[in-house]
Amino acid sequence: NVYDLCLDGNGNMWIATDRGLTICDTKLDVSSSQSYEIVTTQRGFPSDVITCFALANGGKEIWIGTGDKGVVALQLPAGFINRNIPTLLPGMRVFNSYLGTGSDFIECICPDSRGNIWIGTTGGGATRITPATAANRTLSLDQANVKNYNTRQGLNYFNVQSIMEDREGNIWLGTDVGLNKYRGERFTLYDRQDGLSNDIVWATCATKNGDVWL
Repeated sequence: NVYDLCLDGNGNMWIATDRGLTICDTKLDVSSSQSYEIVTTQRGFPSDVITCFALANGGKEIWIGTGDKGVVALQLPAGFINRNIPTLLPGMRVFNSYLGTGSDFIECICPDSRGNIWIGTTGGGATRITPATAANRTLSLDQANVKNYNTRQGLNYFNVQSIMEDREGNIWLGTDVGLNKYRGERFTLYDRQDGLSNDIVWATCATKNGDVWL
């Protein structure tokens, strides 16, 4: 089962499956097995259930959501090729429920324009990870602030299926029972009473003119 795809700036296609992380070098013959690297727990990755991806920090890192171990951040050096993945694993940073994500099942990841990384979870609401100002990116992530939002903070439900940012900096979070707009530590709920055809929001997208599509 393939759950997500992400093409990085070096031409590597990252493939999320329930049997590990697969990385394909699209510059090679993709019909050849030599173009693929498979990374599992046997090779040192935290999980074999990969759910989603997002590029962050100007494409210099990839955030990888898992179904049971939280979210993993990997630095992507210039010119990275898939067969060099073992060199990246020692530097990975993991954010999980122990560190405040609310849940280890990650549904979606969304970097925003302020440098935050938002993650949506099953069972734990949403979490905003704010890297600290530090001498290097590793320290920045090690000292990151992790803030979880769930029903106690105003989010209307604990399963978050989608997150995106609009042109005005609002964060939109789709849940099983409506759409939440986050702005200034405040959530506004939109559901069928506001004209939505369905309260279950699986995907969101904003256009350049400010329209929000569900």
